[in-house]
Amino acid sequence: MQRRLVLWALIVAMVALPALIVGASDARPQRPVGSEMLHLRFAPVGLADDGVLVSGPYAYVFAGVDHGVATGTLTDDRTGRRRSITSPAGCGATLMGGPWLLFTCQGSVMLHSLAGGAWRPVASLHVPVMYGVVPVAVAVGTSWIEFDATACETAPHCAAAAYVFESIRSGRVRSDPTNATTFADLDSPALARRVCSPLRVPKANVGVEGDAYQWAARPGTIRFYGSSVMANGRFRDGTTGLFLERCGSRLHRYIDTDIYTTPDVAVNVHMVIWQRRHDQLAGLWLPSLRRLVIPLPAAVQATPFGAGNLYGIYLSSSTLYALNEDGQLWKTRPPSR
Repeated sequence: MQRRLVLWALIVAMVALPALIVGASDARPQRPVGSEMLHLRFAPVGLADDGVLVSGPYAYVFAGVDHGVATGTLTDDRTGRRRSITSPAGCGATLMGGPWLLFTCQGSVMLHSLAGGAWRPVASLHVPVMYGVVPVAVAVGTSWIEFDATACETAPHCAAAAYVFESIRSGRVRSDPTNATTFADLDSPALARRVCSPLRVPKANVGVEGDAYQWAARPGTIRFYGSSVMANGRFRDGTTGLFLERCGSRLHRYIDTDIYTTPDVAVNVHMVIWQRRHDQLAGLWLPSLRRLVIPLPAAVQATPFGAGNLYGIYLSSSTLYALNEDGQLWKTRPPSR
């Protein structure tokens, strides 16, 4: 009889054990399955109402405009070195790419060397001015400046759309080489660069009616971050938006929908980051695709006056910047993988 009682007690204990384990698991804090939680220390940088520009290890923070002269602070995130930049009269910083900070002036463009600090004037763009619209610089790289000569506001159905490229070195102007297998690489002296197989350059992403008016003629884009590729537009399978892809792979991972409202998504060679909740950032390690979560301290989160999300997120090669709707800029240094 005693042996039967002992055996029965063992059976009851074995049945109850899984229930005890599940209960203990449910009591732990919940997090997205398979995600790495990064508890980072954010430090205040200052006010940056007009946003941030990043390129490689550099970050430029706008300070303001006084009597037609723009000022801002350029930081080298590798060394922490900071320097103030004052623009020529009538010029304002609008783009950063490759080794350049681009200033748009009255009828001209000026380049500021990120490494050396020297100013470089850019030859006037000799292209036809369509419908009275002056071409506007929209991107800059090591070797080329991209100009948008689109006149959507005055031309029917963006019929005058045109993207032209000016060589920084020679001033030579070229038309857009983009097609299904070739894209415009602003860092390449040759400009035209073939896309690695099996990738294709997407077509324009015409989302809502407002986008159709403003972006109907804009081609899709593709950009390399090490072995990873960020492609946005309308793809052959009918998907639209911003997707993560990779050379030699069928990877086609959805990242975001609204590809024209930057910087909802921030990318460097180590990670891609976005915001889905007001109290945290989410993302992926590159190239492993392991998911990550970055909780946002209360001070970094948007104020009660905002809609609950950050105004912008930015990634240099080593530093994450977060700008809240109060105009306060914060920074932190995520680990690299």
